[in-house]
Amino acid sequence: MAKSNTFVLLIFAVAFCIAVQACIPPYCDNQDCGSCGNACCRLEFFFPSMETDTLATALNSTVQIGGPGGYYQARPLAEGGSGVASLKEFPVPVDYIGQAYHTSAIKHYVDTVDFTIEASTLYDGAILKMFSISQAGGSYCDEGQNYNNIMTLVTALGLDFKTKQPDGSCPPPADN
Repeated sequence: MAKSNTFVLLIFAVAFCIAVQACIPPYCDNQDCGSCGNACCRLEFFFPSMETDTLATALNSTVQIGGPGGYYQARPLAEGGSGVASLKEFPVPVDYIGQAYHTSAIKHYVDTVDFTIEASTLYDGAILKMFSISQAGGSYCDEGQNYNNIMTLVTALGLDFKTKQPDGSCPPPADN
């Protein structure tokens, strides 16, 4: 009887640990704790030999259908439409701007993912700058969710890219 109770307790403990985890791997290691007051993540991506129009179309197409897992929602933009909008008619250094919400699968937290796309001034290619912030007030540590929001969306594009972390948000885990 004791073995049966221990087994039930073990199953309950594992289920509890899974249930309280907000972030679903593989991109949950880069936890942020309050870099922006709340948890957030800022990353930049370089897409070699890619036009900004091509990158904007790929990103918008992905967001418009709900992104990976259907957890993304294209948001209305000031320029009209939703997901991604062109800024080419304005005297600004970026070609496109966009926004999506991401809802986490387990706890249904909603995060805002903002992004811009510009042509690289140094190399042939496009630069995607992305920022994700937890909407729930008091989200000091995010279990890597904001990093996951960005990386899951970018890798779903199926394009070659290089990543840059421009600040101290969502740092890689420390070596043990």
